[in-house]
Amino acid sequence: MAIIKTLPFTVTLPFPGHCLSPNKKQHPMQLHRARKAYKTHAGQELVAQGIRRIKHDGSPITVSMRFVPPGNFPYDRDNLTSRMKSGLDAIAHAIGVDDYLFRPQPPILDPAEGRKAARVEVTLSREVEHDS
Repeated sequence: MAIIKTLPFTVTLPFPGHCLSPNKKQHPMQLHRARKAYKTHAGQELVAQGIRRIKHDGSPITVSMRFVPPGNFPYDRDNLTSRMKSGLDAIAHAIGVDDYLFRPQPPILDPAEGRKAARVEVTLSREVEHDS
């Protein structure tokens, strides 16, 4: 296992469950428990994948997310990004940066590969400056 301490890198996290959906009607404590559970699980996955604190200069970080869903349900892309808030918090905590530096890109939704293969591949890289 390589220990990752620089950008860019890609991590794989479990597909966020429907409990994390902002459109789901549920008691606030249920949502809190679901977010906490996903953040904890994501943090454990990051440690297992060798993600550690990075040296970072405070510049924006581009976040690209590739979703591989458990089924061919027509997922709302904005909803998928919102579901990943706890996962992005876990990544920010693991690499030692504040998530206000994250600049999420529009998510990519791949075809389903089955329930066991459901995942989110998150790539973090330095934001590229464009000439105006």
